[in-house]
Amino acid sequence: MRHPGAVVAGLLCLIQATVQAQSYNPDLWPVTSGDSIEAYLDARLFDDTAVPAGIEAVLDRQGNLAVVRCGEVPGLVESSAHVLDFAAGQAYHIRPAHSLASAAFSPDQSHIAAVLSAPCDGCLVIYSMVDGEARRIEGVQAVPGSVTWLNADRISYLPELDGKAAAEPVEVDLTQAETGRVFGNPAPGGNLQPEVYSCGGTNDDCICGMNNPYPCCDNGGNCTWWAWHAACCNWGVGCPGWGNAHSWLGNAQASGYPTTSTPTVGSIACDSNNTLSSYGHVVWVLQVSGSSILVSEQSCGGFYGSRQYWYASWIFDGYILNPSDPCAGTDDAIGTWESWPYDYDTVLTGQVFNKSWTMQNTGSSTWSRDCNHKFAFDGGTQFGVPGWTDLASGETIAPGQSKTWTLTFTAPSTPGQYQGYFRMDRYGVGRFGARPFILVNVVSPTGDLTGTVTNASTSAPIPGAAVTLSGVGNTTTNGSGVYTFNSVAGGSYTVSVSATGYNPASDGVTITGGNTTTKNFALTPSDTQAPTIPTGLTAQATSPTSVQLNWTVSTDDVGVAGYDIRRNGSVVGSSATASYLDNGASPGTDPVYDVRARDSVPNYSDWSASVTVHTPPNPPALATVFSDGFDGNLNNWTQQVAGFAYSTTVNRGGLTGAGAAFVAAGEADQMYKTFTRPFAQGTASGYFWDGKGGWKAGTCGWQYRQSLSLRETGGTAGFILDNCLASNVGAGDYFYRYLCCGWPSAYTSIGARDVNTDCGGTWVQFQTTITPDAPGAGGSITLKVTDRAGAKTATPALDPDFFNWGIGRITLGLGVTSAYEGYWDDITFEAMPPDWPIIGTATALSPTQIRWNFTPRDNNLFGWDVLDTANTILSPQYPAAGWLNRAATSWTETGLTANTVYTRKVRAWNGTLNGAFSETATACTLSLPPEAGTIVADNAEVCMGESVTWSTTAGFGPGTTAYYRYAWDQTPAYSFTGEESHWDSGTLVLQASAAGPWYLHIQSCNDEGQPSGTFTYSVTATDCTVIPQVIASVSRKVHGDAGTFDIDVDVSTAIEGRANGPTLVVVTFSDPIEGLGGLDPGDVAASSGSVTHVSIDGPQLAVELSDVADGSLLAISFPGIVGLGGSTASPDVVCFGVLGGDANGDGATNVFDLVSIRNQLNTAPTATTFRCDTTADGLVNIFDLVMTRNNLNHSVTGSCP
Repeated sequence: MRHPGAVVAGLLCLIQATVQAQSYNPDLWPVTSGDSIEAYLDARLFDDTAVPAGIEAVLDRQGNLAVVRCGEVPGLVESSAHVLDFAAGQAYHIRPAHSLASAAFSPDQSHIAAVLSAPCDGCLVIYSMVDGEARRIEGVQAVPGSVTWLNADRISYLPELDGKAAAEPVEVDLTQAETGRVFGNPAPGGNLQPEVYSCGGTNDDCICGMNNPYPCCDNGGNCTWWAWHAACCNWGVGCPGWGNAHSWLGNAQASGYPTTSTPTVGSIACDSNNTLSSYGHVVWVLQVSGSSILVSEQSCGGFYGSRQYWYASWIFDGYILNPSDPCAGTDDAIGTWESWPYDYDTVLTGQVFNKSWTMQNTGSSTWSRDCNHKFAFDGGTQFGVPGWTDLASGETIAPGQSKTWTLTFTAPSTPGQYQGYFRMDRYGVGRFGARPFILVNVVSPTGDLTGTVTNASTSAPIPGAAVTLSGVGNTTTNGSGVYTFNSVAGGSYTVSVSATGYNPASDGVTITGGNTTTKNFALTPSDTQAPTIPTGLTAQATSPTSVQLNWTVSTDDVGVAGYDIRRNGSVVGSSATASYLDNGASPGTDPVYDVRARDSVPNYSDWSASVTVHTPPNPPALATVFSDGFDGNLNNWTQQVAGFAYSTTVNRGGLTGAGAAFVAAGEADQMYKTFTRPFAQGTASGYFWDGKGGWKAGTCGWQYRQSLSLRETGGTAGFILDNCLASNVGAGDYFYRYLCCGWPSAYTSIGARDVNTDCGGTWVQFQTTITPDAPGAGGSITLKVTDRAGAKTATPALDPDFFNWGIGRITLGLGVTSAYEGYWDDITFEAMPPDWPIIGTATALSPTQIRWNFTPRDNNLFGWDVLDTANTILSPQYPAAGWLNRAATSWTETGLTANTVYTRKVRAWNGTLNGAFSETATACTLSLPPEAGTIVADNAEVCMGESVTWSTTAGFGPGTTAYYRYAWDQTPAYSFTGEESHWDSGTLVLQASAAGPWYLHIQSCNDEGQPSGTFTYSVTATDCTVIPQVIASVSRKVHGDAGTFDIDVDVSTAIEGRANGPTLVVVTFSDPIEGLGGLDPGDVAASSGSVTHVSIDGPQLAVELSDVADGSLLAISFPGIVGLGGSTASPDVVCFGVLGGDANGDGATNVFDLVSIRNQLNTAPTATTFRCDTTADGLVNIFDLVMTRNNLNHSVTGSCP
């Protein structure tokens, strides 16, 4: 803003007048002014006759308030709608400018409900005259002029549907309606704002050294004029002139006025950077909200024309404060130093200690006791310190200075982590600046020590280890290897650990108060040897869920600590002894067990050989095979004679069903229930309705011919057992009839009917039980009839012939006429399934047959099934030919594959009830027996000493043979003992060591070692001896460093002329050789000297000699050398001459030898000159001349053999 220039003394400071509205906020900000607005206020608009020109419409009026829509009216061009307050003489416009189609005041005049025509047609907006906010009611499209206030919180309106008004109004609860800002996010007071209608002038209440030369409707100089008047009126201090607005902050600081960079209420905000104007800008600060400030600045008309706006605080780079206020300025502080304890430091419970913080004044105010500056507790744990600490009287901390605050703390009595906050405070104004804090761990004066002791090799815990804490005491580790010492005074200690079988260990540890210190140890085993593997494991099932295990104890170099037991690969328990009872097995299963030993380290043995045991099933229980309570029909029965009828006249109610089987008087009804397989044991029960309840002679009683019968499957007379009423025999008794084995039909009394009957009807129970004895024997029968007089029983014997038939059906009725009507109900048949049987050792009968053997555990069986492991029944099933009846003890399975293992199990059955499975039995079919052509030789004739290779045309494995036992000799007959060698794969190579016939005796065996047939195969061996011949011989010597040189001595004229004669002669034969009966020096003979050593390498013979005579022929023979296989060696003799100094090998020593040596003097021997090195020292020299000279004129004598 531009400085107005001339300074007029006595310029008055304008004071804003307070406008008293009815219910709206009187502090809403003025935004425009204009003289023409007075005409509207004067008109009052209380009736329709006095509407001034320029007002298009009166939208609503209430009391002294009116909402009008204006046209082109001077001063009101910024908005098209206004609120006029005639009582206060104040006008407000509704901002931003949008078209109001209609408006209505709330009953308390605090809100206006307006319908807009733009930006959305029919929008319903609620304007607040309290805070200036405008909020749209979401989802509403109202017909203009239809809005009515029902109360302060509820309105009604007519909704507009497809451009037409709805017939019925809609109510809206404004407290529940969903709303949203319709004009973005305006600042408070930004939508409904007052307007000024007066203009210009000065005020004599405040003279600040300058006037406003542009008091009305001109921006020039307005901001500085207004800012100084506002400051003058509020501070009460005269002010110098500081020029244009961008100079104010610097000039104020130069004049000694306090300033700050923090937005402050009651200060002058300065734009020194010309952000808003090329002259800068100054405003009076009314309110601070976050990063925004609400300011008052000059408009037109002096003080009364001031305006209020929200600015971003970053626009202003400084604020001038009241120079007369000793507490003026902003408050701020930072922390620059603190003392112990630091973050997370440890203090003891109840400990009293001091902590200090240094706080620097970074604000513009001066801290003092008079201005209520304090250091205050600000949350968290207070640690016993006061709520605040004052500055000393007269003490001040100017901006930039620091103050160190020292407080005395008391640690809480409960261990834990605690934090407390502190902050500078100006009492009555608020907390400010940095928020230092104390954060400490409060601990007990004593601590705990714990740790785990483990095996360094396996990481497994070591229970029972001894642990010593120096100066404190001892303890041992628990089952998890953990030790603990509690309430130990803080300090340094030594922990020592030892355990049997481990090297001890120790280490230092520091225990701090209030903490648990952990010290773990991993001990290295000193005992590294595992126990021996348990042997002799046996398992016996003692119940369906229990198995007793026993084994031979293991041994260990230190000691066996115990054993682990596995079932089906999972450890199920441990034992300190060589036995264990497993109570966790499942009934009717085949668990596999093994055990291992361990010592205290623990070192573990390998798992033992496993054993498998079969646990018995749970004991068999009585089962209901059939029951019928006649529930709506007789569908479970087959009518045989006439026909029973279903009736609900009577019903016993023992089983499900509301009826009974009815036989009418004079009918011969009979029906039966058939079972798919016959029973050897069972109990049939049924109830018959006796219409008179018994037989009272001369008084009452009905005659019946009715029966509950057990019969064979076909219903023939092969087996009939009737439990009956037989009036044809006697009306007063119960009878039974047992037909079997060609017996005649006869009735036997069971007992008398109730003679004391009350002549009322009753249910009479008929019950028949058959109990078999062991297979091959008979059994017993129990027939019982129970009426109101009690039970009557008969117990005839069961003939063994019964088991040719069995219980195949239950029959009701005898099929003959019964005089009176009757009913049968609650028919049941119960039986026992057989117990699990015993399967014996199976017998392999041939390559295709195995006999399976079995025995029952009880007598409740009628037949057998043989099954494989997949529960497929393999044996013939009843009633097919060959089915296994109760007398069977074995079954031969045929059609199997040779040398193949089969596993089977058996079960017994009683009628339709199957028993539990037996254990399994395993057997292997015999292998295919050998026969001509099964085994073949690679050659039928071989030389003596050669090998014969045998192969099988059948191969090995399932389907053929597991292995052959064999014997190889020259005897045609042989008896196998089972101790022979085995041939189980590939070919068999055997040597015919002598001439003549050779025999291979073969016996075929299966995988279980069972033999199956023998056969003998043969070949012939002839003497094909080859006599080895000498093909080469050399005399070999080493000539020092010059190497080894050979002289051929395979002819008698050959001469060995080197010193000491031949020492190694190598003879090569035409074929490999060996020593007769073993090689030794006596196997070679020499005509002179001694044979000291001999060796053979294939066809080569090395002969070492000593002391051979010089000047003679040497003959070497081979009396103990033979060809491989025993053939005699060649009679050849190796013979050659020995003459020392004979350098040219001509058989004589003479001057020619000296010349030859002289010609090679001082040279190393080569392949052509080595004879000149007669001393064999690796150099032709004077010594060779001397040797030859000393032996001059000698020659070889003698002859070869």
